[in-house]
Order: sequence, then structure tokens, then C-alpha cells
Amino acid sequence: MIKRNDQGREIWFDRVAWSYTPNHWKGIVYPIPMIFITVALCWWVAGTFNEVITVATFLVSLAAMMWFCERHSPARH
Repeated sequence: MIKRNDQGREIWFDRVAWSYTPNHWKGIVYPIPMIFITVALCWWVAGTFNEVITVATFLVSLAAMMWFCERHSPARH
């Protein structure tokens, strides 16, 4: 049986302290492209612009990944 959170989404991550740990194969497979895109984008931005914009790009990507994990984790109670 598929575990679902309060919003009806499949649970792919468990909360561990302030972070997330994959507990489903989709929790491992789906973030991989996002990680590669983040690394490539930061590498391109670092070569084209300055380091401040690179750090900002990394932080936005990190926030997007945390949002993705939050959507597919158990609800907070």
C-alpha cells in the first residue's frame, strides 16, 4: 500500500531533524536531475557572472529542492 500525506501525495521522504531522507525509490531518482541542473547552472553562472550571483543561484536551487521534499514528506503535526 502506498503511504500518502495529508495532501494526498505519495511519501518519498522522511524527516530527520531539519532535513529529509529518501524512503522510496522515487525519492532517490527524481532529485538526481535537479542536482545535476543545479551544479551545471552554478558552474555556468560562476563563469559568466560573479560569485555573489552564483551563491544566490545555489540558494534558490536549495530552496526548490527543500520545497520538493516538503511536498512528498509526512505532514507536520
